[in-house]
Amino acid sequence: MKNIDTKSVIITGASSGIGEGLAWEFAKLGYNLGLAARNIDKLDKIKSKIHTQFPEILVETAKLDVMQYDSVEKVITSLDRRLSNSTEILIANSGIAGSKESGIGKFEDNRKVIETNLLGAIATIDAGLSFFKPRKKGTIVGISSVAGFRGLPGSAAYSSSKAGLSTYLESLRGEVRRYGIHVCCIHPGFIDTPIKNKKRAFEISVEKGSSLIASAILKKKKSSTIPWFPWAMVGFAMRNIPEWIWSRVSTK
Repeated sequence: MKNIDTKSVIITGASSGIGEGLAWEFAKLGYNLGLAARNIDKLDKIKSKIHTQFPEILVETAKLDVMQYDSVEKVITSLDRRLSNSTEILIANSGIAGSKESGIGKFEDNRKVIETNLLGAIATIDAGLSFFKPRKKGTIVGISSVAGFRGLPGSAAYSSSKAGLSTYLESLRGEVRRYGIHVCCIHPGFIDTPIKNKKRAFEISVEKGSSLIASAILKKKKSSTIPWFPWAMVGFAMRNIPEWIWSRVSTK
């Protein structure tokens, strides 16, 4: 028998990487799941695997492209209804990399990065607020990046999309506090997900990263760098190093 009385979490970009990892983490914790992504076939396979290991967990899936802004609210609110209006956490995780060096005819690629990572996240969050505000509770989570701490050459669109999301969440926090809504911004460092294409220093597994992210969310952190070492220190240095030094060390 499915658990229809428990709390629930909705996760976008849940077909792989951090999104899929978070689905497993919250299933272990007894949360019902609303999973959304562009690839519904992958979502349904994840749903089947979770049901095999956690038969008591209710898992609802939905096809969602966050760049299709007009459909985002419909999909997110539908998932909430299918979860018996029990959503306590909404995780705006959908994101892509692939930003290109500026000025070489790759505007369309950069536009997609910013629209997905920033505007898609905002559309997702707006949808969640439509049911969190009347309930006077809920947790909004945005998956940003340490790349948003400072502009990185060759990743102008990606860095700016994540910086924009972090700033948006910071502003939102002050707006929704009176509704009892908590806002959490996650800044992952290097995590082994499909969004990257090579092994990197200090990279951790998606399982470890997802576990740390889930812990930060449940501890009601306002902002959390994942993992703390070395990325909290790297982030501090990135934000505070003088511009004349940064311009030299970051030149591509």
